[in-house]
Amino acid sequence: MVAAHLNYYKEIMKTLDWNEFQERIEITAKARKIFIPHITKNITVAFDLYQEVLAKEQMAVTISKINTPFGNIERPLCDVCDSEMQINTRPQTVGDKIYPTSWICPKCKIQEYSEKTPQEWIEELKIED
Repeated sequence: MVAAHLNYYKEIMKTLDWNEFQERIEITAKARKIFIPHITKNITVAFDLYQEVLAKEQMAVTISKINTPFGNIERPLCDVCDSEMQINTRPQTVGDKIYPTSWICPKCKIQEYSEKTPQEWIEELKIED
C-alpha cells in the first residue's frame, strides 16, 4: 500500500515544473513545522490541514495523462476556453457536500465538482486501444 502511494506521488511530481515543485516543498515544510507533532504525526494530514486552514490558494492534486490510469481517457473540454480539463481525485467539500472528484481547467482554473469516483470516470471515459 505504501509503495503504491509512493509511486502515485512520484508520477505527480514528474508533472510539476521547477517552480511548482519548489512551492510544494516549501508548503510541505511549513505544514510539518506547524502541525507535526502537535496536531498530527502524518504529513499528508498536515499538508491537508495547511491547505484548508492557511493556504491562500489550495494546490489541488491534479492528474495528468502521463503514466496514470487516466492516461487513456477522453477528457471533457472547458466550457469557457475549450481547454482539456484535468481530473482532481482529492475529495472537495462544498458547503455540507463532499464531492469525490472534480474537473479543473488548467487555464481558467474553473472547477466542476462530480459525485463520481475516479474509477467511475475511468470506466465511463476510457478510450479503447
